[in-house]
Amino acid sequence: MAICERCDGEFSDGREKLGYKTCLVCGEEDAQIEIEKKKLRVATPYNKGPYMFITSRSMVKDLGR
Repeated sequence: MAICERCDGEFSDGREKLGYKTCLVCGEEDAQIEIEKKKLRVATPYNKGPYMFITSRSMVKDLGR
């Protein structure tokens, strides 16, 4: 069994083989934090355009043009 690097709990070796270093509970907490951060970086870059995830400063400069 693999050891979670956040809570020192055990999780399956299959999950570790996939590249995860945390258990499901800690991984879910990290995912929810990341979701909340990404909610703040979504905007409509052009008139009547779809929402897009803003990834760079140049995208921020071009918003609304």
